[in-house]
Amino acid sequence: MLDSIKHSIKKSLIVDIKDLQLGQEQIQLDLLFDDKGDLSSNICMQLSKQLQLPPKKISEIIIKNFDNPFIESLELAGPGFINLFLNEEGLQKILLFTNELEPKIKPLNIEFVSANPTGPLHLAHGRGAVVGDVLSNLYEFHGYEVNREYYVNNTGNQIHEFLSSILFSISKKNNLNLNFKQFYKGDYINEIADICYKKFNDQINNNLSSEIQQKIVNFAVNSLLEKSLEVLSKCNITFDTISYETDILNKGIFPKALSKLKEQNLIYTGKLQNPKDYDQTKKDNDILIFKSTNFGDDEDRALTKNDGNPTYFANDIAYHLDKINRGFSKLINIWGADHLGYLVRLKSAINSINQNIDFNVVFCQIVNIKRNNQIQKLSKREGNIYELIDLINEIGVDNFRFFMCYRKNDTHMDLDIDLIKKENKENPIYYIQYASE
Repeated sequence: MLDSIKHSIKKSLIVDIKDLQLGQEQIQLDLLFDDKGDLSSNICMQLSKQLQLPPKKISEIIIKNFDNPFIESLELAGPGFINLFLNEEGLQKILLFTNELEPKIKPLNIEFVSANPTGPLHLAHGRGAVVGDVLSNLYEFHGYEVNREYYVNNTGNQIHEFLSSILFSISKKNNLNLNFKQFYKGDYINEIADICYKKFNDQINNNLSSEIQQKIVNFAVNSLLEKSLEVLSKCNITFDTISYETDILNKGIFPKALSKLKEQNLIYTGKLQNPKDYDQTKKDNDILIFKSTNFGDDEDRALTKNDGNPTYFANDIAYHLDKINRGFSKLINIWGADHLGYLVRLKSAINSINQNIDFNVVFCQIVNIKRNNQIQKLSKREGNIYELIDLINEIGVDNFRFFMCYRKNDTHMDLDIDLIKKENKENPIYYIQYASE
């Protein structure tokens, strides 16, 4: 089909430019699929010098003479792009025969959800879960070998605070004298604390060893992970690979990544400014720093902490290098929009290590729950969360999956629960469900 469109572009030019020197293979078509068009070509700018005509004049020639059974309309855009809008037949054909668009790259790794294992899945995870699954389905439909991956960040300060919150609950409920603080709140913390106490009660005393603490938090993390995977499976969302941050650390990948970055003079030793939200944390010792400003980042980024251990960023570099080592040359991550500023540093580090890696991120904006025309305020740390399983049980799997994709993934969404429950024309899914009956 694309060859047909290219032929039509060339034919429309020849009508007015008889001696045109243009091979059909020189005409480039790029995918848009947005409100600006479905396909785009820079052929007007490409030919401007050869024909000694402004791009706008060339576009007028194309638009005047163009005729193709798959194209509904054409428009001039920007300094000289031609944007093309597919008709229904063209859209169906391009979806069915996408092998014309690009060579298939196998295999493909899509990482999504990857929720912090310090609580149950909630509303914010739902959108990324569905977008990741739908994207995986689309790539599989078009012949890719997709590996769906879930990454578990089971190290770091969040895990220490999670453990502390569990032990605080255990101590309070069982009249113990454990010296731990409460960081995470909510019924789910008390529930997981009860489960942990039931399993480890014969080993819990006022002098908990670090070994027992590690066993407790490992059990808690795995329990929540199993529950999360069970919730997702109810929505027909499953994973091929579950990766743990601790496993990446044990593989010793980061030193190898560090060596590759040092070879390119992208690492230096020094100090960074104090974090804005911490006081009295500055140390005299130097840390390893990545020159991310070389790639457009607003500041260089720490690779090691003051104690010499790798930062979250360093571990993330190692994790993506592990994906590459497993044979993936095309990587797609689904992230929340709050990670937008993180992309430059990670992408620059990955491509500095291996410039042949195709790494992309799909961002999902936040979703708010709306009831009675009011947005509900939610917070995991305060224990005021709307668990994903509750949303699914309330509106159903079909409604959940549909509405998570109803708006473009990078726009905010207010999920109107009252509207979703209506069985009339106000509800967008009503017609779809009605038509399928």
